[in-house]
Amino acid sequence: TPHLSLRTATSSPPRGEAGSARSVHVLATRPPSPREDAGPSPRGRGEGGERAVCFAVMADAHAAEIRLVKPEEAAAYVAMRREALVDTPLAFAGSPGADAPSDEVWVRERLGERWQAIAGAFVGTRMIGSAGVYRDHRMKMAHRAMIWGVWVSPEWRGRGVGERLVRMAMETASAWEGVRTVSLSVGAGQIGAQRLYARLGFVAWGVEPSVMVVDGAEHDEVHMQKRVRGEE
Repeated sequence: TPHLSLRTATSSPPRGEAGSARSVHVLATRPPSPREDAGPSPRGRGEGGERAVCFAVMADAHAAEIRLVKPEEAAAYVAMRREALVDTPLAFAGSPGADAPSDEVWVRERLGERWQAIAGAFVGTRMIGSAGVYRDHRMKMAHRAMIWGVWVSPEWRGRGVGERLVRMAMETASAWEGVRTVSLSVGAGQIGAQRLYARLGFVAWGVEPSVMVVDGAEHDEVHMQKRVRGEE
């Protein structure tokens, strides 16, 4: 069974009264890691062997520290973001040289704002994944939070890091007083990503056609939302 990894790209989150962010999610497959393709375990390929592989992958995932990125760590985020733009150009609305989150000053300023946060996955001082979240600043829409910019470095995909990042982004938004819903958008063809978000409680509410055009091909998006508080 191929392993699936979520790669997410967005336009940059707004500041002040700007509109909501767009995001395009690309789900890719990777070959089994050396551990998973190393042949029978000492206990064979039965239930025990499968369980051992499962525990090993879980241990791998938790080797990455998941926490909120600090303003002084903007350079680490920018290095990862630039890597992401080169690794997955189809997944990002931004491009090298034309991408606000690739600017260290811009990132530091955003992280200093009250309703902006980025969940980061760190291995040592290197950042290997992220999931951004922000709250709408407009009074009538301040109950809404948006997740953006989910990406995991290639060697860490398929290990649960992406899901942990999205969960932290959701928890961060839920802790903001008055936030009722968390939204995101996913590529219409990325069924695996949609299933991941559905498992986390997101519900699809519509499809927006032709959100991006890349190499002449149009790409649609599915918009999804999760309610984190009831009507007040």
